[in-house]
Amino acid sequence: MSASEDFLSFALERMSFVDGLRVLARFGGHALYCGHDVFAIISGDRLFLKTDATSRAEFEARGLEKFKYVIRGQITVMRYYEAPPEVFGDQDTMRIWVDKAIVAAVGNKRPRSYAEVLERLARKPDRSE
Repeated sequence: MSASEDFLSFALERMSFVDGLRVLARFGGHALYCGHDVFAIISGDRLFLKTDATSRAEFEARGLEKFKYVIRGQITVMRYYEAPPEVFGDQDTMRIWVDKAIVAAVGNKRPRSYAEVLERLARKPDRSE
């Protein structure tokens, strides 16, 4: 289910601190990128954040829902969980949760923080040219 333009705009405004934030239509919604890595998905007016072995337990403990979509009649479950509702009320809270998602998205090149991700992105050449 695609996101409404109002929700998409609102969510992107709340994440304005993400350097190099890009949005592409994917998964029936929108994929949010930091550099070349997808860290979030917006679908059906819901924000889903990427998780890893470290962050997943926080989402599960709060009972947050996994992102699922149907492709060729099969349900596909991804390592994204719905963001906690308080991220929309406070930008500092949004930053904390998005930071975890970006670190998870970078994968085995495991940075320790969002600042380290930004350092790596600054050193990485732009492949779009």
